Amino acid sequence: MLATPVSSPRFAGSAVLVLTLLFASAVATAADELSPRLLLDAGSGRVLQQQATGRLWYPASLTKLMTLYLAFEALADGRLSLDQSLPVSQRAAAQPAVKLGLRAGASLSVEQAIQALATISSNDVAVVLAEALAGSEAAFADQMTQRAASFGMLDTRFRNASGLPDPGQVTTARDMAILAQRLYRDFPQRMALFSARSFAFNGHRHGSHNPLLGGYPGADGLKTGFTCDSGYNMVATATRDDRRLVAVVLGAASRASRDRQVRALLDSGFAVADALEALPALSDLPARISRACRPRDCCRGSVPPVWHRKAARSGRSKAGACCWVSIPARPMRAGRRAGRSPSWAACRRGGYCCSSGRWKGGHPGRYC
Repeated sequence: MLATPVSSPRFAGSAVLVLTLLFASAVATAADELSPRLLLDAGSGRVLQQQATGRLWYPASLTKLMTLYLAFEALADGRLSLDQSLPVSQRAAAQPAVKLGLRAGASLSVEQAIQALATISSNDVAVVLAEALAGSEAAFADQMTQRAASFGMLDTRFRNASGLPDPGQVTTARDMAILAQRLYRDFPQRMALFSARSFAFNGHRHGSHNPLLGGYPGADGLKTGFTCDSGYNMVATATRDDRRLVAVVLGAASRASRDRQVRALLDSGFAVADALEALPALSDLPARISRACRPRDCCRGSVPPVWHRKAARSGRSKAGACCWVSIPARPMRAGRRAGRSPSWAACRRGGYCCSSGRWKGGHPGRYC
């Protein structure tokens, strides 16, 4: 007699779980293989590795690198001083986490503000600095975009100072590498801020969000970032034998994947020290948008978040030129069909759930 297979609900449930996890892992792996990444030798300006460096992406909290750059400029030209007191507006106090929890009417010093941004990526502090320097966050975002364009970051535009979700706030791996290089070149005396592993404020000590600090030999900065739409981003630097490398990874499917990719890039870079002159320079990498069509002039509000396909919409600049932009689908957005992946769970825990690129005030959106 042939044996009849025994149907076990427990076995069936386990099988479904395993298949779901395998599928989610495959989705994440495929996404990581397409994610923008770049490895730069900062001293020579040569690009050691590159992938999709011109693909538009949401910067998330990498935005704060430009916020800090403009703050450093203000310190250098005397518009700010480290001991200057900055007032906290109601708008700044209302920003969602991650934040210091500042109350409207309170204040903090410029030194505390730049420490909070560099170490723990405080969204409320980003708005405090923006309002102090430009009167409003919107005016400050315009200044950020204009400064980015002056660096050659022609595919980057900013709509806020923190990196909280906005469909019009985009960048590329190429542009983020340019910004990191300018920070180190223009303000070397400030770079120790990015290597701090904690920050004390009002009797509480807050740990850095950069897992490479103390965990990777030579790691000394810079920033991480995450929203549902961006995935896990990082711009990291490490120095060995007076040689600094800058690694950029955008859109990783998880923190672990992002950290693994950054470590692999840095490892491969430190293993190569010869014949760098044969490699392309960062300045040679093309921008998607020409100088005749600046990000701040075109595609106003037309960059859509997308689900399972690349999408593009056009917008016309004042000069009539047309810009085309494309934001790839993210693995956590594909969770509608793929099941509840680890990235989905991270979305919920972090309160960064969003629908149509709109911040949901800490409450999960209907797609998360």
